[in-house]
Amino acid sequence: MLAALNDNNTATMPWVIELKKFITNLRRAVRKESFRIRPPHVFATEKKPGSGKYRAISLFKLRDRVAMALCAKYLTALFDAGLFESACAFRNNGSAGPCRDSAVEDIIRFRKENAGELFVAEADIRGFYDTIDHSIVKKAFSSALGKARKHGTPASSTATRIFNASLRSYTFRGAQVQCSRRFKDMGVAAKLSFPREAMKAVHGNLHKSRLGIPQGGALSGLIANLVLDHADKAVTDAIGTEICLYKRYCDDMIIISPDRSVAEKAFNAYRRAVEKLGLSMHPPKDVVKYSRDFYDEKSKSVYRWADPEKHHGAVPRIQFLGYLLRHDAVLSIRDSTITKELAKQEKTGARIIEAARRSPKLSTGQIMAAANGRLVAMAVGKSSHIDDNSISAMCWASGFNLLGKHRHCCSGKLKLLDRGRTNQLARIRREVSWREGTGRRSSPGSGAPPAYLGSPYSYHGQFAKKNTDPTTRKAATMLRKLKAWCGNTCDK
Repeated sequence: MLAALNDNNTATMPWVIELKKFITNLRRAVRKESFRIRPPHVFATEKKPGSGKYRAISLFKLRDRVAMALCAKYLTALFDAGLFESACAFRNNGSAGPCRDSAVEDIIRFRKENAGELFVAEADIRGFYDTIDHSIVKKAFSSALGKARKHGTPASSTATRIFNASLRSYTFRGAQVQCSRRFKDMGVAAKLSFPREAMKAVHGNLHKSRLGIPQGGALSGLIANLVLDHADKAVTDAIGTEICLYKRYCDDMIIISPDRSVAEKAFNAYRRAVEKLGLSMHPPKDVVKYSRDFYDEKSKSVYRWADPEKHHGAVPRIQFLGYLLRHDAVLSIRDSTITKELAKQEKTGARIIEAARRSPKLSTGQIMAAANGRLVAMAVGKSSHIDDNSISAMCWASGFNLLGKHRHCCSGKLKLLDRGRTNQLARIRREVSWREGTGRRSSPGSGAPPAYLGSPYSYHGQFAKKNTDPTTRKAATMLRKLKAWCGNTCDK
């Protein structure tokens, strides 16, 4: 892209001229003291199908999205050194620092280092993004600027201007008004989910408070870390030199310690810090008995994590960031995660069938090839027979790549996803093999079952310790040898 902007051969192309104009205008705009970010278009999405609870998602104009994205990238790198190691979300990707996977791996390591009984507490904040007080954000931002100055890296005035403009552009009350009008026009009796009573207890008159930051805004993740840095410090100070692990991913946090009193002390410090920030946790539940409902609770008071056969009443598995971790450090995935992916497969299959009905000129073979490619990309991304263990960033497998690095007990669940995909391909083939009114029959061989593409394209195969498909191994080996031979020939 940058090369195209400076290339004399492309300089006169219309899209290059428009892009240069866009960049120039954006630079001029952000340098002005009067720079403003326009309020976003807000639309509501249901949290869970059929729940009747909606969240507000914001979509800003292109100019504002670009300005905020660049500002977020700059400020994240600037402030990252001042954050605690316990904060694992929205960190600077340029360094090998805390992230989602590292948080889970730290828990696995802690479990292995501390055998026997551990004590765990979990917390989640109600309506986190929608209830953040703008005055708290300004204080946290000012504190971060001060830390950066002390380290000899003062923030750019342009970045500060964009940050403040972003904060002024949105309030949850404004989002409520937009969504209420849309609900009314659609004839839907619904409203955005908001912990009104809890916020009234904290702020009193909600009409006088500026609450909420946009979900979908580029700066929202950074703001979350700046605000909750106060809670991170409170917990870190409470732990001191005691043996205790504290991890926070956005507004989800977990505390683990072999000492109940230490876990309780850290948990109480977190609760007090959250209240001081004007936020409200989901009320923590006391774990009296382990049951299926255990994983549905958002916040939990201190409970025991151990082998129930050795420690009566203990919880065998904890959950964090989509993973289940057993008392013997074996990973798994929640049943609800598998159910969601199967539902997504079915929804994708329905979309492909609908698109095929609108495209009568396509043969069944063409449709099946496209369907297979789409479902594979959704599962494991753009995988390769040459690199059996490669996982693309934008796919289901990339969200659980720790399964390939640590022991897990969910082979059956992964095979269920593979069967679900095969079932969807068979369903698509049945639906499109003869389309009414097109006068076109399926191509030869279209009635055959979907071909097995090999482990690299399989949910289960992505996380298998060894590729057990001899055909795939043989093909991969031949391709590697051919590649090496071609390279050697070229060198000579």
